[in-house]
Amino acid sequence: ELHRTVLNRCLPRLIKHLDFIKIYLSVKKKAILDDVTLRDIKEQTTRTNKIMELIERVKQRGRKAYDVFKECLGESRQTELLDELKKVEAKFQMHETGIYPLSTV
Repeated sequence: ELHRTVLNRCLPRLIKHLDFIKIYLSVKKKAILDDVTLRDIKEQTTRTNKIMELIERVKQRGRKAYDVFKECLGESRQTELLDELKKVEAKFQMHETGIYPLSTV
């Protein structure tokens, strides 16, 4: 599925730049993950592991959770990461449809 591919492709950048506290609070507020899952994420011992667990859980929850995760990025003012996800998503959608912008022809 597209959301999994995009998150996998962007994982290194998410690990490097994601503000975990801000995204965690936004995800919690939107209730896209249950309390047990949120606790499991928060109990990870390192920031990197917390982010990796969060992304894995979003991937497992499907496209709707991915879309809400993108909303959370916007609401937590992490727009550079949101833009990166959208850019990678657009590239994969163009590849799947065979429609490419003129600049890539």
